[in-house]
Amino acid sequence: MARARVSSGAAVSTDSLNLRLEMTRAQVAQLKQVSALRIARLELGRRVGAAGPVDAAPLDTAPAPEIPVSLADAITEAARQGPDYRAARPTSGLPAPRIAPSWAITCRTRR
Repeated sequence: MARARVSSGAAVSTDSLNLRLEMTRAQVAQLKQVSALRIARLELGRRVGAAGPVDAAPLDTAPAPEIPVSLADAITEAARQGPDYRAARPTSGLPAPRIAPSWAITCRTRR
């Protein structure tokens, strides 16, 4: 196909060579990825004591636990104690911000 385009004048020979180079680079990248996966599987097998390559276990499908703070509370806390606010607050003459957010203290006492 590339030769036909070059011979008909639809493409320059350098275009054809660039396409071949791009295809070769893609093939090399794919081989590197396959090799990296094989190495990772072999290393995992070695770490767990298997004689050969091992696939990783599927992710847990159990639902995640509830977050102890609502989205609105998290946004309020971030606005009050975010890095930009901390940088601006000392120059305004107000007291220094607290280190731990209030919901973190609540979470520690609920356990």
